[in-house]
Amino acid sequence: MHFTSLPEAYAPFGAALRYSLTNPSGSNLQIAVRRDDGTLLGTKQFLAATTCDIDIAPMLRHTLEMTPLAFDSGFYSGARRCLTVEVEASNDAETILSERRTFTATTEPIQRPSPLTTLPTKRLITPDGYDELTFVAEEPLEAIVTSSAGYHTTVESFASPTGGMQLFCLHASDFPRAERIVVEVGSIATIEYTVVPAIEGMQHVAWRSSAGSIEHYTFPTTERVNLETTKRYHRSPTARHAHCTSIEERMQLCSNYETPAMMRALSEVLTSEQVWLLRGEEYEAVDVVTLAAELHRHGTLRRLSIEIRSTHNNGTLWN
Repeated sequence: MHFTSLPEAYAPFGAALRYSLTNPSGSNLQIAVRRDDGTLLGTKQFLAATTCDIDIAPMLRHTLEMTPLAFDSGFYSGARRCLTVEVEASNDAETILSERRTFTATTEPIQRPSPLTTLPTKRLITPDGYDELTFVAEEPLEAIVTSSAGYHTTVESFASPTGGMQLFCLHASDFPRAERIVVEVGSIATIEYTVVPAIEGMQHVAWRSSAGSIEHYTFPTTERVNLETTKRYHRSPTARHAHCTSIEERMQLCSNYETPAMMRALSEVLTSEQVWLLRGEEYEAVDVVTLAAELHRHGTLRRLSIEIRSTHNNGTLWN
């Protein structure tokens, strides 16, 4: 018994991930899929099979929970932004293990080295803003960060410790008084940031994208905050008494007027499985209530308006 084909490393589990093997004895087969930490993701049984073909992608798609970072500027491991798994096949006589493979939370195959992002390369950031860039490369990477203010320019270099999935975190506050910040990662990507003033009511939002990355965007306007309550009443001999049983606070955010490319990227906030509101260096999970948005109208720039609420019971967002 042996495996005859495995998916490529860093293949997307948004598509099929097929494992094939032969079982010359024709006995019953048990297949188990496990993470590299031993967590069982799923099993499947084949009866009296001489060959076996299984797509494990459905077992992976809803098991990855991404956790955002909020660190100083520099490279960090992205190992927990992907899934490393092995497949175990066993019959009455033997048990075999496949090679470990790392798969990404993307929908399309990726080239290596490459950046994983859905946002355009020209972006805005506030002086206290934060962004995270995701890369997949076999070798460690080097990032050159050039910050400029008027005629003054500062250049800093950052190196990643390992290859594989790599995250570059950018804290604009690490480059004080900068008006423009450019991040160059070899020949792979160049991201240009224009530093804009922070204004009252702006909100920093992050979400898990279809590219397998966590993207950040600053919504400059909080249009409104609504509070809805549910009350339960009871009567005493002399009065009626109210008890608040639930609270739901909803916040309406509006983007800048954006290009079609940015609007398309922002629209993933509506469909993303994970969305956060960034509070300083803390990420608070939120639910996007908005179900529809107009992304394009001929001859005009568009704005995206979304309504969010806390994922916690009786959670509030407005500070």
